[in-house]
Amino acid sequence: MSEPPKAKMTDAERAALAQKLDDDLDRFMEDLAAKKRAEGDGERKPFDFDEWCKDIDSHPAFMKELKGDGGEYSETIQALQAMKYDGEGEEDQIEGAQHDKDEGNKHFKLKKYRWATECYTRGLKRMCADRKLNSLLYQNRGAAQRHIGNLRSAVRDCVFSRRFDPTNLKAVVRGADCLLDLGYGQQCLDWIESSRKNKLEGDQKNFDALDEAEKKAKERAVVEERNARKERSQRNKDLAEKKKMLDALKSRAIRFKPPIDLASPELFEWNYLEAQLPQLREHQRVAFNEEGKLTWPLLLQYPETGQIDVLTECAEDVVIGELMARVLEEPAEWDTEHAYKMADVSFFVSDEYDEYVMEVYPWMEFGKILTIPGVSIKRGLPVMMVYTNRKVEKSFKREGEENKWVRTSCRPDAPPTARSGKLTGSFATSTRAGRSTPRIQYYVQRTFDRPASWFREKIVEPNNDGGRLPYYHRKLTRVPEIDECGVNDKGCFFEANEQYRLDKLVDGYILQTLRNRVDRCMVYNNPDFKKCAPEMEENELNFFVKYGELGSEADVRDVYMKQKHRLVWERRHPEIMDARKQALEDHKARLASGEFDYSFWKKGMFYQDKKNYEFPYEFYMQKSAVEGDKPLSKDWDYYKKVAQDPEFDKQQGKTSNVHII
Repeated sequence: MSEPPKAKMTDAERAALAQKLDDDLDRFMEDLAAKKRAEGDGERKPFDFDEWCKDIDSHPAFMKELKGDGGEYSETIQALQAMKYDGEGEEDQIEGAQHDKDEGNKHFKLKKYRWATECYTRGLKRMCADRKLNSLLYQNRGAAQRHIGNLRSAVRDCVFSRRFDPTNLKAVVRGADCLLDLGYGQQCLDWIESSRKNKLEGDQKNFDALDEAEKKAKERAVVEERNARKERSQRNKDLAEKKKMLDALKSRAIRFKPPIDLASPELFEWNYLEAQLPQLREHQRVAFNEEGKLTWPLLLQYPETGQIDVLTECAEDVVIGELMARVLEEPAEWDTEHAYKMADVSFFVSDEYDEYVMEVYPWMEFGKILTIPGVSIKRGLPVMMVYTNRKVEKSFKREGEENKWVRTSCRPDAPPTARSGKLTGSFATSTRAGRSTPRIQYYVQRTFDRPASWFREKIVEPNNDGGRLPYYHRKLTRVPEIDECGVNDKGCFFEANEQYRLDKLVDGYILQTLRNRVDRCMVYNNPDFKKCAPEMEENELNFFVKYGELGSEADVRDVYMKQKHRLVWERRHPEIMDARKQALEDHKARLASGEFDYSFWKKGMFYQDKKNYEFPYEFYMQKSAVEGDKPLSKDWDYYKKVAQDPEFDKQQGKTSNVHII
């Protein structure tokens, strides 16, 4: 039976209830204050210092010795020991892993798959005893890995998920999907078949998904098998072609450089025989023509003019005379005088080590020249050189009765050798002495070039300075400094930071230039360094004041804060700054008078120690540091000692046998 509805309160009843509540609150506060006053009227417990010290000594934050009362430590110590050494219990591990799984599921629903992967991984690292929970963690992490694109990692997680729980149907489905995405149809079928042997548990939706994946895997397996057959057939065909080619090259006794193993077709690659030249639209290599003959690409060199020709599909049974007659029938663009005619040229091939050349006669077949002893084909491209008969008669000589030619010096008083069909000459390396043509060309060119150069430098260039582009001392417009930027003005901060990086780079180059200049100055003025040391000290000190002790990762904010704190520190320690200034003035005075105080100069090099890319200065001096040798920023008492004892640390500079140069 339902309760009857309550009657609505009138305004008078509502006001009376509010007044009653206010009176009750006032009465409660008065009673509480009276109780507090009554407690304060009693006697307070006096302060016991010994008891207070005992309590402090037993507190873990202040205790100096670990003492136990009756063999047991205090409760606070035991609590800290439990937090430090006691591991999580089995229930805590399961609870933590479950929490990580739930958190990962939240990230997964929000499509934050990397965060979800981290949560699942954290849960797996707990190594709880619940096998089903571990299976779910691996399964969920595999799903996240698949969305990220790490398909192989996803398959591995699905395998571990099924290993923890063989009945996990969802893990089997996700593993099958990943294998299909990778294109492994047969492996997907094996995965599904091995999983069906277990009693899979899940809803009908997952069973339908597994059946659909199995259907796709069967179709993919058929395609894979067909592609595998095609690949095997193509591989066998390619291997047969390689064997045929290598057998043909081996039977012809053709040599290659670098060497090719003609007896191992399974290790041979076609690119070993490919000729790669920029003049060719596509790579050319030796091949068989319709008649079963080898066809080669051929490189023709014209050493006298530095020109080349590239021929393709040159059959091995073609005669050199017929081949070159078609090539030299019409003169090339660079052969204006048509000096290269069939009756006026000779052909040569070089040996393997380019020590000599061998003549190729016009009646020889192209395939025969490749089998000449000493000839080797480099990178699958035969090379033949074409010389004019005049050049051969003048510069080549035969060695003995063999077909070997070397270049020899052509003396002006030596009569040329007549040629009649067969070449008589030699090929040897030598230099021509006493040739005056280049020197005459130099003076002729200089005679005509000097007036033109003078006119350009004295008249043309001065009148065109207005249009000249800046190329060295480029003046860049400076951006606002960091102290002018707003709090959250990221654009201004980026510009100021880039300006700081540019300033540091330029200052570093300037400082390096000054150091090189000082080194040369010290070598030139040794042992008087008064012309060199002041400039070096002043510039290195300024560089250290601005950039020192910041490290390589500092930005413009660090530099700004350093300058601010430096100014504050100098105002708080005026006596040290006065001592520094006085010591520096005295040092400059001694330098001006010709006295070089090595010990102070070494103190002045403290900022050299701060560079991240150099060893400390004491390393170069090869002596251990003594008192007062510390960097200035770490030993401010040094100047106090100097002020108190002017002779402090003077002995080092007088007795040291270490020289700067």
